Amino acid sequence: MATWFGFSAHGVQFFPEWPGPDQFENVNNIGWTDQSGLRRGWGVQFRGRDGKHNWFHCAVPTLGLYVHLGTVLQEIHVSFETFGNAVVDRIHVWGGRDRLYARDGLALSGDHIKNPFVDFVNLPVKGGLNVCVHANFGPNGSEILFSGAYVRYETQS
Repeated sequence: MATWFGFSAHGVQFFPEWPGPDQFENVNNIGWTDQSGLRRGWGVQFRGRDGKHNWFHCAVPTLGLYVHLGTVLQEIHVSFETFGNAVVDRIHVWGGRDRLYARDGLALSGDHIKNPFVDFVNLPVKGGLNVCVHANFGPNGSEILFSGAYVRYETQS
């Protein structure tokens, strides 16, 4: 018999691979948000410098049963919103050191909080999960706001 589990991570968990003022500008002119983003109750927002791109990483709680049972990743959800010319062009999921999932060639912009990115998969879990989102900022100080990530697992008992 199969049992499923869903785990979420709040948007404030997202962190850039390359932080700092050479990659980001301060959001709303608030100091140090070029380092860590503007963190609020509903998520974290980054303002990318013109022409820059970056990966954002979010560790999602992982069911430790993969060590003992056949645990399969079945759904991936990412909630975000872009402003200006920012575009999400890649979403990857890593399990430990292994890339389990890659969706390249995306062109997602606008409100993906009310209508999140969702994909249905059937992938064996191999360690703690990291949801990775790649954004291109384009010209004119574009921004991205992350509100969360969700994954659903199924185990065979």
